[in-house]
Amino acid sequence: INAELHGRVAACVFIMDAASLKKRKPKQGVVDNGTSNGDSSPQQQHAANDMDANHLRRLENQLHETMSILKENLNRKESGATISIDPTVYEHKLKHYKEHLSSHVQERLESVKHHMLDQIANCVKDVQQLTHEDKWGLQADESRTNRGFSEKVFVPRESLMSRMLHDSDIQTIYNIFFAMFLLLGCRMVAQEFFETGKLVDFSLWVWCFGEQHIVIPMWTCLFLSSFCIVLLVKAIVSLQLPWQIWAPVYVGMHAGIWCFGSAVCLHYKLPAASGFIIMCETTRFSMKIHAYLREKLLYGVKGNKWADFVPSWAPLGLAGLHKPHITNADLTTELKRFWFFLWVPTLVYRDQYPRLPHIRWGRALKSFLDCIMCILYTFLIFKNFCVPEFKMSPEDHGNLRRFVMSCFASMIPGTLVLLLGFFGILHSWFNGFAELTRYADRRFYEDWWNSKNFGQYYRKWNAVVHEWLYYYVFLDTIRFSWGRAGRYTAMLLTFLISALVHEVIISFGLGFFYPILLLMFGGPGVIFVRITTNQKRWGNLFMWAMLFIGTGLLMVLYSREWYARLHLPKTDSWLPRSWEAFISSA
Repeated sequence: INAELHGRVAACVFIMDAASLKKRKPKQGVVDNGTSNGDSSPQQQHAANDMDANHLRRLENQLHETMSILKENLNRKESGATISIDPTVYEHKLKHYKEHLSSHVQERLESVKHHMLDQIANCVKDVQQLTHEDKWGLQADESRTNRGFSEKVFVPRESLMSRMLHDSDIQTIYNIFFAMFLLLGCRMVAQEFFETGKLVDFSLWVWCFGEQHIVIPMWTCLFLSSFCIVLLVKAIVSLQLPWQIWAPVYVGMHAGIWCFGSAVCLHYKLPAASGFIIMCETTRFSMKIHAYLREKLLYGVKGNKWADFVPSWAPLGLAGLHKPHITNADLTTELKRFWFFLWVPTLVYRDQYPRLPHIRWGRALKSFLDCIMCILYTFLIFKNFCVPEFKMSPEDHGNLRRFVMSCFASMIPGTLVLLLGFFGILHSWFNGFAELTRYADRRFYEDWWNSKNFGQYYRKWNAVVHEWLYYYVFLDTIRFSWGRAGRYTAMLLTFLISALVHEVIISFGLGFFYPILLLMFGGPGVIFVRITTNQKRWGNLFMWAMLFIGTGLLMVLYSREWYARLHLPKTDSWLPRSWEAFISSA
């Protein structure tokens, strides 16, 4: 009995220690999403824990007194003295203590266990619902699991690379790329000095980002014109306009934005980087305009029959349908909401987003510096590898052997440009604006580098654009056809729109139509989605091999055509100038 009582006292001490853990101090930087994770306040929970702890301490003191009396009488019995207690009385007391302690300890253990499990579940939910399988918390593919036909749910979470860069191994890879950047810069300086006597020649950089006195005013016009969608939505809701009236106005608004951006690039003959800025921003404003109108009319108007549509194949059905809370407020409030929506790095509209309590200026500055470094890195790659390889192509058209070797030589630089575009735009640029707006859902991409087929790669590469295509093209094609358009039809339409928009951006950004990317999207891009294996090792190897080959081909074909149009005269042939020159020299 004495040994068992000692065990019960130790259990009491454990319960008191565990109960003291309930008072959890909130960490600095916790996301303020306006929700409470418990039924009672922390002060009430702490007061209840103190009462339990005091009760257990009193019981522990009584046990120590009883055990002291028992030991004293046991010593008397061993020495032959008379025992001053009735054993049956203390046996009854000890059994009572044992039963009382056993039941109380069991209750408190269950209470603490359930409380700690709830706390862990809430922490996991607050920190992006991390999976226990991955040390960096790689997100499960949300587009494939438990999403059904529901709308996007915004959750506070860090971007994947931000978490990975806390790991020393990934930080080392970052340092390796930075060291390569410094060495390429030194190589450029040495080459310029020995060839021209200059230390640095930034003429290519200045030319690419030239005409900013045109770009900035034209961008401002695009930015201000996008606010017209707020006025159109207010008119539709307040006047209850039928779609036959407002739809032509809406289509005309999109046509005006696209025509304006394209005309600016062609009329002013903007250089490559400036042209891409105008066309990418034209695309972004157009996508945000559509997102705002769609959400306001679909979920902001009560009784909309389309909002509750769920196809028969949706796994969760109507019971699992999540609909966002969207309202149509006064004009001032709607203008403020749309203003904020234009700056946050997402293309899915909501009236409110999860936000951080404050701006972390250090992280914002680092993100923008990383973006600038990636642009400089790309400039060094073109300066060191692409310009020397292709600047003589209009005069020396070469042969098939020269073309094939150029493709192999361009695979590594082309893939590096792809990686720099990912890190500079999808990670650094988006995280920088997320910090400035305190936008908390940083799922801008997923672990696309681990993709085992091209379907996963397309979904994970750019989650921001993929979400817009999924919700506003794929799902809405099925929704507004009442399910008559199947998933395969919706997928092909989504693929076609994505390929066309990419081609429009490149064509007007570069200043000429050369549909190589469109052909790669519509040809191998679609085929690889259907034929790639689901085996992770070989599927991922095949994906990376095709990425290397594809980026090398794109760099060779676009670079040769660029220099051909720059130096060769225009002919009546329908063939691209680089192809015509190559065929004529064969």
